[in-house]
Amino acid sequence: MNQLYFIVILLIASFESFGQFKAEESLPEMQILNFPDISKETENEIGSTLVYKIIRKVYNGFHLENNLIKESIGFTYKMTPSDFYFTGTIGKWYCYESVDNNFQLTGGLSNSRNAVKGSIYISTNGKKFRMGMGGLIPFNGVNLTYKPKLTPKKVTLIEDLSFKQEFIYNGKVGNSIKFIYREFSDDFARPSFTQEVQYDLNESSVIGFKGLKIEVLSATNTLIKYKVISYFSDK
Repeated sequence: MNQLYFIVILLIASFESFGQFKAEESLPEMQILNFPDISKETENEIGSTLVYKIIRKVYNGFHLENNLIKESIGFTYKMTPSDFYFTGTIGKWYCYESVDNNFQLTGGLSNSRNAVKGSIYISTNGKKFRMGMGGLIPFNGVNLTYKPKLTPKKVTLIEDLSFKQEFIYNGKVGNSIKFIYREFSDDFARPSFTQEVQYDLNESSVIGFKGLKIEVLSATNTLIKYKVISYFSDK
């Protein structure tokens, strides 16, 4: 496997040195998601996220619906269904990489059974298809004699979830209601900023925080009914 891969890399370097295969990476689009809809009456329980805003990077892509398998020169190429996102163009090939470890190459000099990220390559005229290991390397793969079943979709990578804001209901004391505001940046495993806020409903049924405005329709210590008037301000 190592010897084969080394030979493939040398071939790619040779092709690129003649200027025939210039790789062009794909840039994702930025997308902002807000929940819930403006002016929609919504009910949630204590501890629930009432409002959130997510900024994320979105790629064009597709979902591979069927298993792919191909025998070639003593090797077996296997690929299982997964989401794929567009990573760029090299030569006359569009390159799409899997979000999962869904590709295996066995046989020949290879003793590895571990799955790795796979790629599907589609010719720019849409008539040819290849599969192989992930990356802008269409030569490191095998031609398919049939068209895979591909369903177009937008794909977001977990590592490309870049910013999130949440407003969480934290109960009622007397005629005051409490909330928790949280921000997540890059690593969504833990909040990067948290703040507790409290509002007196005797003053107004409309509350605000960082551009967010909510009209509180009713509130108990367990439930809140509300409408969003405006979302969080742009970061």
